Amino acid sequence: MKRILLCLLLPLLFLPAVGAIPVEELVKNPQEWDGKSLTVRGEVVGRLEKKEGVWLNLLDNGWPLGVWCAKELAREVRVIGDYKHVGDTVEVTGIFHAKCREHGGEPDFHAENLKVVSEGYAIRRPMNLLLLTLSLFLFLAGLSTALFLRLRRREPFWGYSPESF
Repeated sequence: MKRILLCLLLPLLFLPAVGAIPVEELVKNPQEWDGKSLTVRGEVVGRLEKKEGVWLNLLDNGWPLGVWCAKELAREVRVIGDYKHVGDTVEVTGIFHAKCREHGGEPDFHAENLKVVSEGYAIRRPMNLLLLTLSLFLFLAGLSTALFLRLRRREPFWGYSPESF
């Protein structure tokens, strides 16, 4: 019985670690992960189309990572994160390069597989009426003060002199 259990559990030791590696770990220890096949997860906050492929910028707990992928893989990404949107959260499997020779020696991640884990959505940001009113009041107060001080001077103001009023 023990031999059967051992035979069943032994292969589990050789399986790779399940789950995504935090981008922070890749950025802090790039040489440790260089050239290895990994899975990372993050929100897509940028997209740049090139002839050969697509750059996606992932953000994972404030840590960015550039991901180079084929155009077919990038088609799955629908929402890019910005001020008004939370981007798609993706899980990318590929090879991490601490100093990528193909892309100028910068650290990057070459995607082999991309899966959208959760779709992005629009963020509703209600307008703060108190802040808008206060801003408008301060703008008008500043403008009227500037005009008043300018009219008190004896120099012409936009082609008008104080005597012409």
